[in-house]
Amino acid sequence: MLLPPKDFYNVNFLRAVLCGEKKLIAREHVVDTKVPRYEEFAVKTLLQQFRGVPEVNIHLPEDHQLSRDMPREFFFLIVGTVWKDWLKAQVKHAHETRCGDTTRQNDSKIHVTPEMLAMLQDGAFRSGKDTGSNLRTKGADGLPTQRRRETCEGEGDGTEESATGASGTGSRQSTT
Repeated sequence: MLLPPKDFYNVNFLRAVLCGEKKLIAREHVVDTKVPRYEEFAVKTLLQQFRGVPEVNIHLPEDHQLSRDMPREFFFLIVGTVWKDWLKAQVKHAHETRCGDTTRQNDSKIHVTPEMLAMLQDGAFRSGKDTGSNLRTKGADGLPTQRRRETCEGEGDGTEESATGASGTGSRQSTT
């Protein structure tokens, strides 16, 4: 049988169940509907609306039978089981309202011409503050690789020793 979590109800709710004032739903009949945490699905607001609906309210503890606020998961299990079509329709409507049509979303995409895409993909961005000798790029397989920074003309062949400059005044100096 589906009960709220232990910390949320008191003896008065169990007494009401045993007297027949409240009913429990068998676990095999429970319908679990995923309800997003949208404003329109605030338990406090919906609970007040469902207090007037006898087929839902008979499964919910009254305010004086709760030791804390109504648990969200329990509330939506009850509503989703008793009024499953209504709850699914409300979730769908709320999602469509927020996310809209996928056709409208496609209109908001930025279309890039092939020429501009080639120019953007041509080389890695080099910051003026970048003084390191290695740049991170992506290889043909899409995984990050490292490549040596190309040196300015006349500064050597691009090896690590020549990346310090033509004068050789880097941290490595030859000891000949």
